[in-house]
Amino acid sequence: YSPHEGLYSKKIIHIASILFSVLTEKEPQQGYHLHYMAPSERSPKEMSFEKKEKWLPCELKIENSNPVVLGKHSFVESRIQLLTGRTHQIRAQFKLLGCPLIKDAQYGSPYRLPDSQSIGLFCSEVGWADKRYELKPDYQIS
Repeated sequence: YSPHEGLYSKKIIHIASILFSVLTEKEPQQGYHLHYMAPSERSPKEMSFEKKEKWLPCELKIENSNPVVLGKHSFVESRIQLLTGRTHQIRAQFKLLGCPLIKDAQYGSPYRLPDSQSIGLFCSEVGWADKRYELKPDYQIS
């Protein structure tokens, strides 16, 4: 079983890769990150840099970061490869790194995206075998 399986015309499609883009106020440290999440059904998720008994490993790779100017605000857009897929993982890991996602009040962001329930987390690329589909988010900041 893969967490990235879906049904299409009664066939199983395995997604080979998913990349995410996140929008933060500060630039996170690029590269591989391993943190640990407390096992809990509740949110926000508690994270640690240190391994603890029964806590779940959470891995992601920050591939690159670039400045983004939206209106009168400057932010950083980072491209993320998620290596484990836990609920709220990206949100919790970025909070632990001191870079909460824009509009994610639950994890510490003071910024809001107007007329939207979205936080600064977007699927930016989906790939199957030899095909890649890039998605561009339409950021707006109030």
